Amino acid sequence: LVCCKAINFSRLVKLAIHPEELDWSEPLMLLLGNAPKLRDLMVDYDTYEYSESEDAPLSWNQPSSVPKCLMSQLEIFEWRGYGDRVEEEKILTYILANSKCLKSATISLRHDLEEQELIIYELRNIPRISTVSQLLFN
Repeated sequence: LVCCKAINFSRLVKLAIHPEELDWSEPLMLLLGNAPKLRDLMVDYDTYEYSESEDAPLSWNQPSSVPKCLMSQLEIFEWRGYGDRVEEEKILTYILANSKCLKSATISLRHDLEEQELIIYELRNIPRISTVSQLLFN
């Protein structure tokens, strides 16, 4: 958290994060706030090992201000291993609702999810601020 808050990533245009812990949303939002030129963001949750007994939630606290990169730069967003948890949907909704320049958002669902068709239907209905963005599913 200290690193994401204190360092200005002024040249960062492409970022891939591979969360290894459940609570990664706050550091991501801090980093986005310090990466004003970010154009390409990928969240790769495919490498995370889920456990059936895992009940520790991913926390989501909506930032008080929208990161500059979402308002003016982010064009490509990808989420691999989307798990359809409430907090994941809130993060995804926030990104889609605030990314004005978004051209494409690609979401890959976790392979073990049931009712994938229903999940895709629900995700298609998330409001997007960008009028040209395409929502794609793998």
